[in-house]
Amino acid sequence: MASVELSDVQGLSGHHVLDNSGQKVGKVADVLFDEATSKPRWVLVDMGRLVHHKTAVPLHEAYLSSEGDLVVSFPKDEVKSAPRIDANTVLSHVEERHLMEHYRLNSGPSNQAN
Repeated sequence: MASVELSDVQGLSGHHVLDNSGQKVGKVADVLFDEATSKPRWVLVDMGRLVHHKTAVPLHEAYLSSEGDLVVSFPKDEVKSAPRIDANTVLSHVEERHLMEHYRLNSGPSNQAN
């Protein structure tokens, strides 16, 4: 399982997002990039018609399945309970810090842009 690279995220919008056990979480709404490195860092997930919100999931250890779905390394419940994100293309430092805390990731915030 290779992690998601820049070449992988082109055209990813609309693809299904699956959790680490294969359950459908939502669909890719956008990919957010690290401003300093230009590498894909987060995926903005549309949680669906019933939930009506978007959240960001780290691309840390994410990969593309053979069917083209994005498989993230977090369980569906953890993604569903993540902080909601406005549908803009930039994560504020505060939003990113809350997401990092939610997913228990230790890296400091960096600007994200698409």
